[in-house]
Amino acid sequence: MRENIIAVVVVALLIPAAYFSWLGVQSLFKTADPNEIISVTVTLDNRCDFSDKIFVISSLNSGRTYRFQKGEAILKLPRKTKLMLAVSNDYPGFEYSDVPKKVESNMTMVADCSVSPRLRSTLDAMKEQFDND
Repeated sequence: MRENIIAVVVVALLIPAAYFSWLGVQSLFKTADPNEIISVTVTLDNRCDFSDKIFVISSLNSGRTYRFQKGEAILKLPRKTKLMLAVSNDYPGFEYSDVPKKVESNMTMVADCSVSPRLRSTLDAMKEQFDND
């Protein structure tokens, strides 16, 4: 009789332990759904001599643009979206070429008119590669 009680207790403990272990293993290997809609907060770090209202966020996936309100934009976008800083269509005489970035929950877009963003991206990649050697 005592062995039966011990066996029932052991089984009662093993089943939940196995279940929660399986959930833990699944969460380790689970990939994020690229179509999942997430909340994205984008902050503008404007290092140019221009007003913040010149800059917008451009979505490469949809082609839509989003304006900053007091240096910040809060968006709901699919996880697979890529964003880049651009100049508003209200200012056709200006051009700003940025490097696309994958969305994250909190992002900072830097508007730096002293150095081309593409050149900065290339130099940062080279620095990272040579720092690892």
